[in-house]
Amino acid sequence: METINKQSASSLRAIILAVVMMSAGATFACGPHTFGITPGNMINGATFGFPTSSGNLEPYFGLQYLGGSTTYMETGKRYDPMANAVVDYEDIYKVRISGIIPTVGVRYFVHDFGKIRTFANANLSYAFLSGKLEDSDNEQAEKDFKDQLKNTSAFGFLLGYGAEYKFDDYFGIAGEVGFRMLKGKTGGEFEQNIPGGTNTATWEQKGRLTPGFARVSFYFYIPGQE
Repeated sequence: METINKQSASSLRAIILAVVMMSAGATFACGPHTFGITPGNMINGATFGFPTSSGNLEPYFGLQYLGGSTTYMETGKRYDPMANAVVDYEDIYKVRISGIIPTVGVRYFVHDFGKIRTFANANLSYAFLSGKLEDSDNEQAEKDFKDQLKNTSAFGFLLGYGAEYKFDDYFGIAGEVGFRMLKGKTGGEFEQNIPGGTNTATWEQKGRLTPGFARVSFYFYIPGQE
């Protein structure tokens, strides 16, 4: 089961990266394309889109970055059996983690009212995670943490509906509402003692988050080569 799950995650990563690369080539080698910026905290990012000849369909790819860190410090006195005495101690625990999140999606323009167009939006994303852990009391902690990240997968999709107002041929502002589905999974294995020897046990933890959103995006329309 663990092998199948790893193969599925690898396939999803490969598909998203392949689509992003092909989209990038099509965007910059062919006709007009769009550059979108969405400011915010959890829903920000930039996208590159390339409208089709019909004008109703706009595939796009995007990129997000998330990063954070935390530090835990504990000081006090405790008994040291090696010294057979109560000694001062300081424990420091630092974690830094970051994620690069490529996205592939499509906007479909449902109605065209001249300067105002309504659209449906859908995309799929996958997080490539990296990080570092420092534990002053455990030299093995960083290796275990990196191994755990290798067994962790996180992906999501978005569905939205909105309207865009085009001021002219080169610039538009869009408002959009919808929801995101974020899913993550991690797991591993460990040795446990049993009568007569040891046993390899496996564990798995899954999580899901479905936040709604309302956002504003800015779109720049770049003409194609003549």
